[in-house]
Amino acid sequence: MDPEIKDEPNAVQMPKALREIEYQDVTFGYGEDKILNGLNLKVQHGEKIALVGPSGSGKTTISALLPRFYEVDSGGYHD
Repeated sequence: MDPEIKDEPNAVQMPKALREIEYQDVTFGYGEDKILNGLNLKVQHGEKIALVGPSGSGKTTISALLPRFYEVDSGGYHD
């Protein structure tokens, strides 16, 4: 067994760590049910945050928008 980890020949290089993530005036909903309305949030590299709120308030949705599992209705985000 070869313990060395090797990349596939066509492997894509992962980008370096993000410096920050910023959501700007983001609005998002599932159909007619608006979950986020005008969200503004900036998180610096290495910063730890906690998203706190009742069930259905958008905590999981905020994290699902970053890898673009969903597209925002308006506003934007960048890294």
